[in-house]
Amino acid sequence: MLKRFGLFAIGLLLAVGCGAPEGTVGGTMPNLQFEAYANAGKFVSMGALRGKVVLVDFWATWCGPCRESMPHIAELNKRFQSKGFQVLGVTDEDRAKVTSFFGGVTPPYPIYFDNKGSANAVLKVDSLPTAIVLDRKGKIVYRGHPEDPETLKAIEAAVAS
Repeated sequence: MLKRFGLFAIGLLLAVGCGAPEGTVGGTMPNLQFEAYANAGKFVSMGALRGKVVLVDFWATWCGPCRESMPHIAELNKRFQSKGFQVLGVTDEDRAKVTSFFGGVTPPYPIYFDNKGSANAVLKVDSLPTAIVLDRKGKIVYRGHPEDPETLKAIEAAVAS
C-alpha cells in the first residue's frame, strides 16, 4: 500500500509539475538589482519591472559579438518600447571602463551595472553576450544570443500576451 502511494505521489508531482528552477527558461527571474549607468546610485530591481516584457542583455566592452549585437538590441528597443518592452544592458565591468567605452555618447538603450557580478553567478552566465527574455509575469521565456531569430520570436510572443 505504501509503495502504491509513493508511486501515486511521484505521478502527481510529474503531472502537476514542479516548475522550472529560478533563473532558467520556464522559471522566474530572481529579484536582482542593477545600478543605472545614467544615474549613479539609482538601482532598478527585476521585481519592479513586472508587467513589462524585459530583455536582459549581459555584455562587456571587450566582447566583439556584444558590440555587434548593440544596434540589433537598440532596434528591438525602438520597435517594442511603446508596447511595454524594457531593455537592460547589464555589465559587470566598472563605471570608468564603460564610460570610456561610450566616449561621451549616450548608450543606445539603458545600461546597468551588475556590481560584483552577482547576477552573472546566480544566472550562470558563462558566455557573452547572453540574452534573457522575461514575460510580463517575470517568467523567463528565452535564453540565448541577442541576435538569434528566436530572441525576436520570444519578444514578439511575450509582447503579444
